[in-house]
Amino acid sequence: MAGKEQILIDRKVTLDEINSLIKHENNSRVLKRLYFVKFILLGDSVEDASTKVGVTKNRIENRILLPRRLE
Repeated sequence: MAGKEQILIDRKVTLDEINSLIKHENNSRVLKRLYFVKFILLGDSVEDASTKVGVTKNRIENRILLPRRLE
């Protein structure tokens, strides 16, 4: 069994700021991303956080994590 995947988090926003953004956001795509970030900040693995927002781990890696690694 492989260990949990870990990603480097550069905390530029606080959990309170994420919660505030979630309260005021109406776009469902953006909400999923905000919840994903919230779950990661709370200590979930990429796989667990993606499951909670109802998206596959591969989709999260390709849409959110991979573009950030290429910059």
